[in-house]
Amino acid sequence: MKLISSVILLIATVLLILGMILAPFLADPGGGADDPAIIVAASGSSAAEKAKASYICDGVNDHVEIQAALTALPAGGGTVRLAAGTYNLAGNIEPRAKTVLEGAGPDATTLAFPKTGGIRIYRPSVTLEGFTVIGVADILIAESHARVRDVTMTVDNSRIGAFYVWAANTVIEDTVFENCRAVNCGRYGFLNSGEGEPRLVKNIKYINCEAINCGRYSSVSTGPWVTGFDIVEKNDIDGAEIIGCYAEGNQESGFHLEGFSYLNIKNVRFQDCVSVNNAQKGKDASMFGAGYTVSKGVTFENCTSENNKHGFLINGASVRGHDVSFIRCTDTGSDYGFTVDHGSGFTLEECEAIGSAFRSLTIDRSHNISVEAFKSRPSEKGAGTAPVGSGADDHHDVLIQDSYGVTMSGEIITSRPHALTVTGSESREVTLHDTTVISRGQKDIVYGIFVNNDVSDAGTIRIKDSTIRTDADGKTFNAGIENRAGEKVKVSNVLVTGAKTAYVNCDILAEAEVVSPTPTEQPGFGIGLALAGLAVLFLLRRRK
Repeated sequence: MKLISSVILLIATVLLILGMILAPFLADPGGGADDPAIIVAASGSSAAEKAKASYICDGVNDHVEIQAALTALPAGGGTVRLAAGTYNLAGNIEPRAKTVLEGAGPDATTLAFPKTGGIRIYRPSVTLEGFTVIGVADILIAESHARVRDVTMTVDNSRIGAFYVWAANTVIEDTVFENCRAVNCGRYGFLNSGEGEPRLVKNIKYINCEAINCGRYSSVSTGPWVTGFDIVEKNDIDGAEIIGCYAEGNQESGFHLEGFSYLNIKNVRFQDCVSVNNAQKGKDASMFGAGYTVSKGVTFENCTSENNKHGFLINGASVRGHDVSFIRCTDTGSDYGFTVDHGSGFTLEECEAIGSAFRSLTIDRSHNISVEAFKSRPSEKGAGTAPVGSGADDHHDVLIQDSYGVTMSGEIITSRPHALTVTGSESREVTLHDTTVISRGQKDIVYGIFVNNDVSDAGTIRIKDSTIRTDADGKTFNAGIENRAGEKVKVSNVLVTGAKTAYVNCDILAEAEVVSPTPTEQPGFGIGLALAGLAVLFLLRRRK
């Protein structure tokens, strides 16, 4: 009997230990029955929802009931669930730490602010999820570890940002926006800013978020500079991921980072983002009007732009931009595809500009720029291309101006008079290699590669291992390489076809090797070789 009791005691002890180990893993990830949840119903909610609710709103000053529900949660946190319906709020909502404000979905639960109000996150670890906000309101985040999911904002122009992260004398970190939308807002869709010291936004994520028509129909009172996503305004940033996000129809740029000299910007990454039809205040009126405006500390991968003023703009005029990389990015139909203005340490890898109205690539007053496997070609539909001769901007498909330490390879298919131009007294140490220039046969195409007479150090320009040719019948180019500067351009292994003159004022270091058809490519060669082999075999057999 004692043995049986000992065995039972041992088994019980083992089961108890296993239960303690497995309990955390078997628990309901959402908190289950132990997760305190308070239900609030709107005045228009169904009878069934009202029957389950602890608070029922009357359609007037509904923020009072919602705030009371949030305040009633225990100190350890919990959830306030807003039933389907419209809630009319006349003041702010301030969730407590570790609490969740959850609606029935952005198409079912609406928070309407007819006057002035919003949601204020002043405590850490707050989650907002599943509702729409309309009217005179914003969501202000001034603390860390916030989560905002499946929230749509359609708000007026009375304030500066719809989704607004504000770092004032603090560090705000670990903020996530997921499946959030700013649609038809009169203000910035997503905005980060700050003041004082520190003013750091750290490790923020935007996943599958959208900013559509922000500032398009009205703009915030601070001025007509509304962008869809303003990742950096007056804040420092260290660690930002913008993944699968979409910007369309915004007043200025779709995605924007300011580049003031006092701002510290690093570890910002865009991936699989799309920016379309921005610069809605007018391309001529827009200073940026870009799909993406950046200055420093940013990497782009697999991002696309379409029909903006600038597709991808590195704006380093206020402070020299630096450390920006583009990997497999594409612009279609913008006035200017890729523009590097006052930059250094930039790289473009396997990027493409299609149907640029004026220029596909501009490198201006910049240095140490690497452009590898770049492609430029007209739109197959002919859209997004200004008529040749309509202005000075459309003469050059690729322009390198007052820049040095530039290396480039790729393919330029163009109808421009100058496929690639190097100009400016500061331009030097430019290397073009493994580049193919193809003329589409327009009569106005005159030069493949053009070096202007204002280049003072043309002897440091080298063009090698490249091809310049035309798709048209006859000699389309006046010259394959036209150098009008005082010193000769160094040329090696460059094949020019379809030009009246191959090279002008060039030092030919190595002639291009013209590859003749091999014997195996000649008609009938294979049959001849077979017959010759049979003859040899016949002679050998006779000797035996």
